[in-house]
Amino acid sequence: MSLIFFRTPDEELLEMYREAVPFMAAFVDSVDSAEATSAALTALAERIRSMDREQRGNYLLDCSKAYSSTFYIGKIVPLTESNYLSATGNYNEENVDQVLAEYTQTGYKAELPHTNEPADHIGFELGFMADVSARAAYCAENGDVEQMIKGLKIQAAFFDGHLGLWYEPLCTRVLAKGNNNCFFHLLIAVLKVFLNEDRELIRELTI
Repeated sequence: MSLIFFRTPDEELLEMYREAVPFMAAFVDSVDSAEATSAALTALAERIRSMDREQRGNYLLDCSKAYSSTFYIGKIVPLTESNYLSATGNYNEENVDQVLAEYTQTGYKAELPHTNEPADHIGFELGFMADVSARAAYCAENGDVEQMIKGLKIQAAFFDGHLGLWYEPLCTRVLAKGNNNCFFHLLIAVLKVFLNEDRELIRELTI
């Protein structure tokens, strides 16, 4: 999911999204307040599946326009932590340095081809959480409980000190723009459900 915040969807991302929808829908379906989001996800996946080549091309063009209108046109929706947590509401190098220090603990690199976004971009922060989660899961599968707990604590600290402080305002700004069936609107709705649940799970596991 983190990749979608760095660029507008292309054929590769659209196909990844379509394949992931059943898993996303099943997850949000398990949350009492998210049935409508689950249904909208499934409907959009079916729509994508039934498109011919020309229709997919037109849909990708619509997604490109939706990306701009969702994040950059009208009421701008910033995608970096600094804009939500700094005193000025603007890019802040101190915020970025704090995030980078957290990344250094695990060797996570906030780097992607063709992007110059700062380390506190939502895509990088989600990527960091996913990376640490995958490492913790690997440790659990191999019986390394100590390292698993260490990973979960790193996740908890990062969530409480960074991502958990600003994902809700970001989601609220996007969802307030309306267009419930927009590609990005749906992804943000899923993201909000997932991070709300993830926050509770991390807290339970690190008590």
